[in-house]
Amino acid sequence: MYQIKIKPILFITLIFLAVLASCSSDPKTSEKNETATEEPKEEENGLELTSEQMETVGITIGNIEQKNLDAVVKANGQLAVPPQNKADVSILSGGIITRINVLEGQQVRKGQVLATINNQDLIKIQQDYLASRNSFVYVEAEYERQKQLQAADAGTGKSFQSSQAT
Repeated sequence: MYQIKIKPILFITLIFLAVLASCSSDPKTSEKNETATEEPKEEENGLELTSEQMETVGITIGNIEQKNLDAVVKANGQLAVPPQNKADVSILSGGIITRINVLEGQQVRKGQVLATINNQDLIKIQQDYLASRNSFVYVEAEYERQKQLQAADAGTGKSFQSSQAT
């Protein structure tokens, strides 16, 4: 009976000591240990290096400058543009781009023609519009003529009604 009571007390004491030991560690030393053992994070499209790794390899960071180069420099990289400096261009119907008037990355102004698109369906729609407009102009002139003839009692009522219906 005496052994049964000691085991739970011993077990509770061991748990208490373990919790006390884990809570008493200095957070500053644990952060230093984490940063010292931190491996470079490899992202989907790049690699993140710590300052120590950059010093070891000899990588320096500077500002972008425009200047003429005497020798050819081959470098890989990616230049990101903020979203407020980007724009997407789309059209209401499909077609074939026949001419592009600007280069990628070039600044453009509002109303500037960026590209020429050839769409056979759009050309047919424009032709139909022009034919309908010309027909409308003719019918409108004919209506006005018949109206004047009717007012002067020189034309027939049938011709006026026919021009009025169209």
